[in-house]
Amino acid sequence: MNEVGESREQLSVRMYKEVDSRSPLLYVLLNVREQIGFTVEVQIEKRTVYKNSVKKRLQNLLNDGRNASVHTDSLDIDLPSFYDPERFRLGQQAFYNNVFTMMIAKLSGLLTLFAVPTIVDVIVFTKQSNIPCTAFQRYVSTIFHTFVWYEKEPEKQKEFLQSLKIVRRKHCVAFHRSFNAGIRKASQTDMALAQFGFIGFILLGTEQLGIYTTDEEMDGLVHFWRVIGCALGMEDKYNLCMETVEETRALCSKILDEVFLPSLVNSKKIFNDMGHVLLKGLWPVNPYLDPHAFTAFTLHLASSVATNNNHSINIDYQSMPQYSKFIFNLQLFVHRYLIATNYWWSVIFRKFFNSQMRLAIYLTEHFPFLAYWSFGVKQSHVNIYRYNVK
Repeated sequence: MNEVGESREQLSVRMYKEVDSRSPLLYVLLNVREQIGFTVEVQIEKRTVYKNSVKKRLQNLLNDGRNASVHTDSLDIDLPSFYDPERFRLGQQAFYNNVFTMMIAKLSGLLTLFAVPTIVDVIVFTKQSNIPCTAFQRYVSTIFHTFVWYEKEPEKQKEFLQSLKIVRRKHCVAFHRSFNAGIRKASQTDMALAQFGFIGFILLGTEQLGIYTTDEEMDGLVHFWRVIGCALGMEDKYNLCMETVEETRALCSKILDEVFLPSLVNSKKIFNDMGHVLLKGLWPVNPYLDPHAFTAFTLHLASSVATNNNHSINIDYQSMPQYSKFIFNLQLFVHRYLIATNYWWSVIFRKFFNSQMRLAIYLTEHFPFLAYWSFGVKQSHVNIYRYNVK
């Protein structure tokens, strides 16, 4: 209200009437000013709504979610009611166009999970990540399953639902056995943190990693992981992936700042030990993977995308072997200068690195000759469908 009791709308009408009809430019300027003001107000209102919804979801995750069990007992998997085939397809397309950078983001995300005690307890109990050979089998299996989800049509190809059933059944067995052994049962919070491993750094490190998508594709990717999370036993109110990209990115940022950064500092030894086993295990997939270098890259990525600068994450660069320093700097160079989206040549290098990643996955599935050398022929072939689920 102004000094004579007029609302903003009443004041605007009076100003327009007072504008001389011979001054159309002034009329246009006043109208533009009103439109800009309205747009800004709408944006502020949206941000307030997003902020409140993210705050509520975070509280649910970190409080109620810790006492909520994961729904893995039933193997009947139906696509959730919010499933949108077109958005899901766009999410798959986003991965197809960025398979190299998104696989890097996922590996960094999975590595950070080793800093979360409740998740590590279950992983250690299963004894599938304690030596490079078993780590190879476990995480190559994870890679193959995610490729099925990204490449198959949920409603037409049976491999999609079969893969989800197998993963859900494996989770069920691991959770029940660990609980019976005295380990705290996996919760909805743990599932959301695991979900961060697959999408967190994709959303937060888009610029740093050189990920290129349209807004629709990124929205589709968030929808994709919301659907996958639901299919694997997550309640939607605890799902890390929310309705919009903005909300999900903000929630991931909060999770990184409030959960992962403190955990990376407090659980440094177990993070380093288990991370090195994982990376040694995946060396046959990508022989350029160096445990010291990729651990440093993950810490660098986490600290560079964090909004909380009060953490004490330090990269011990000086004690790294020379080869590890070279690989670390090479990886930074690739993401900063070869596939950074602001350079015209990034299209060429992105296609090149995408093709190399697809070749690596193909060889790992059909001709894992580096794994033969490291683990022997019998231990090198991973068949994700040998775990029969009816």
